Amino acid sequence: MKSITLKLLVLAMLLVIPACSKSSKSIKPPDVDYYTCTMHPSVHAEAPGKCPICGMDLVPVMKKDSSSSPPASGSPSGGGMQGMAGMPGMQSGSQTSGPPSHEFVVPVERQQQIGVPMQR
Repeated sequence: MKSITLKLLVLAMLLVIPACSKSSKSIKPPDVDYYTCTMHPSVHAEAPGKCPICGMDLVPVMKKDSSSSPPASGSPSGGGMQGMAGMPGMQSGSQTSGPPSHEFVVPVERQQQIGVPMQR
């Protein structure tokens, strides 16, 4: 009787201990497509970690959603620069009539921040 109880106790412990241990596999959030390095966008990983080239932390790239607005500039999943989001005086996606202009205006405050010499 004691040997059966002891065997059942050992069996129960063998089943419970692995269930309590932390899984080595990390589960990525459902809105993350993959992880990449900001300096090496060719690096793609399924889980967060370090870049094998430079050792920087990998950042998440969100899944594209066709119903949402275009991604912000600087996003690894973005298809080019859509504007200077977050900068005063720069409007993302502004449409003007006439031929497209390849000029933009940098506000004086931003010129001072980046050290552009003042024009005389």
